[in-house]
Amino acid sequence: MKTYKLRILQTSDVHGYVYPRSYSTNAFENTGLGQISTLIHSLRTESTILIDSGDTIQGSPLTYYQAKENIGSVNPMALLMNYLKYDFIALGNHEFNYGIEYLESYLNNIDAEVLNSNLVNTITNKPIYGDPYKIINIENGPKIGIIGVTTHYIPNWEQELNIENITFNDAFESAKKVVSMVKEIEKPDFIIINYHGGFERDFDTFELSTEDTGENQGFKMLKEIDGVDLLLTGHQHRTLAGELFGTHYLQPSFNAQ
Repeated sequence: MKTYKLRILQTSDVHGYVYPRSYSTNAFENTGLGQISTLIHSLRTESTILIDSGDTIQGSPLTYYQAKENIGSVNPMALLMNYLKYDFIALGNHEFNYGIEYLESYLNNIDAEVLNSNLVNTITNKPIYGDPYKIINIENGPKIGIIGVTTHYIPNWEQELNIENITFNDAFESAKKVVSMVKEIEKPDFIIINYHGGFERDFDTFELSTEDTGENQGFKMLKEIDGVDLLLTGHQHRTLAGELFGTHYLQPSFNAQ
C-alpha cells in the first residue's frame, strides 16, 4: 500500500492578535500570529496545507482601530495572512461586524481562497464569496477535497444592515450536500470540512452541552456525514483534538495561542 504524509496546519478565531503581548498591559502573553509564524515556517513543506477557520478581522484594539480610523488602507490581517501564505480560509461570524464593504476590502486583499458553501446571495442563490469546495491534486500524492461552511446562526447576532441580501443556509445540511456531491463527482482520497462552528454535545456522554439552536453542529457532522476524514472547527475557543465516528476533529483555541 502506498502511503503519503500530509500535514495540515489550522488556526481559528485569531481575532486580530499579532504580537505575543497584551494589548492592555503590554505584558507577555502566549498569543499572536507573530509568535506562531516561526512554528508555521518550521513545519511547512510542499505537502502542507495552511487553513484558517474564521473570525480574523475583529476582536482586538488593532482590528477596531483599522475598522474605525484606518479603513482606507489594506487590512493588516490580510498582510499577515499573505505573509504566512495561508491556502484556505472560512468566514467567521465576526467577519460581518464592520459591514460588507469592510469585509470585501479584506477579502480583496487576501491571497488565500475563501471556501463557503452555505452563505449565499439571496437574489442569485450563489455563494457570496468563494466556492463551496476546492480539489487539490498533489503530484504523486492524494486527491484532497476541502469544503468550507459557516455557522448559520449569524442573523441572531448581527445587525441587519451588515448582512443585507445574504441567506444563511443550514450549515449541517449544506456540508452534507456538498460532501455527497464531492464524493460522487470528484472521488477524492481525503475530505476535509473547514467549519466555523463548534460542538453541541459532550464527547463522553453524547448529551447536549449547549442549547441545540443550530449555532454549533460539529457533533452532528461527525456522526451523520459519511466520508469526512477531518473536521476543522472553531467559534467556541476550545482546544480539542480527537477522533469520533471515524472522523478526526480539531479546534485550535483562540487568539493564535
